[in-house]
Amino acid sequence: MTEMGMIAWMPYLAADVGAIGGGWLSGRLVARGWDPIRARLAVMLPFACLMPLSLFVDRAESWVTIALICVVTFSHMAWKTNQNTLTNDVYPKALIGTASGMLAFGTGLGGTLFTWLTGWIVESFGYGAVFVLMSVLHPISYVVTRWLVRRPLTP
Repeated sequence: MTEMGMIAWMPYLAADVGAIGGGWLSGRLVARGWDPIRARLAVMLPFACLMPLSLFVDRAESWVTIALICVVTFSHMAWKTNQNTLTNDVYPKALIGTASGMLAFGTGLGGTLFTWLTGWIVESFGYGAVFVLMSVLHPISYVVTRWLVRRPLTP
């Protein structure tokens, strides 16, 4: 229990660094003249590609497991920061508040549903199935986002 307490904070720190680092990285690209949508998508791609590492979380030794969880939480938050910021890049200023509100609603609803779904998946199939699902959702979401988000909407 003591050993667990000594390392349990690490994934949370990795997530915080990912959120800040993902936003910083796309901001640097925008500052260098990249189109904001292109910059966000460029930053999202490598983090979506890292998410399949979650397949190995339940098969690794304790320290490797923590390292993998840290990479996955870092990647998820770097991804999420850029995904959430896309609304600011896509929608006209007059609609950003509405779009952000809808995004927050969807995030809350999705969190509620996935909390229930995760419990059901663990009971029915075990934790390994959750990690398989985690490994594919970000890459699929990247493809869908790339397909749907091409240019800013004009007012």
